[in-house]
Amino acid sequence: MDRKLLGSRIADRRNYMRMSQEDLALILHVTRESISNWETGRRGIDAVDMQRLATALETTVGYFFGEDEPGEENSSAGQGAVMTSIAGDVDRRLANMEAQLQELLERFKQADK
Repeated sequence: MDRKLLGSRIADRRNYMRMSQEDLALILHVTRESISNWETGRRGIDAVDMQRLATALETTVGYFFGEDEPGEENSSAGQGAVMTSIAGDVDRRLANMEAQLQELLERFKQADK
């Protein structure tokens, strides 16, 4: 894997999508440092994160290796899919937090008895 090509393609596509490293990190649930490391070639990226990255940046995995160019005509449809995915993630996280809070409340109630 050519990390320099990969990194420059990630950065180019991220900038094309008008995302900061922080924005992309939030979508992928990784640190901003991970995005930076991928873009500079300091670290490799596993296959799962590569696919998630391609989806978030509305392109193909092949694009990162110079195999093809992403189509601009699919941009708004892809953004909708990404936003739907993010909204679903937020809903799941909120539900999980709510369940954890309920569990904590029950523990406190039992501790008071």
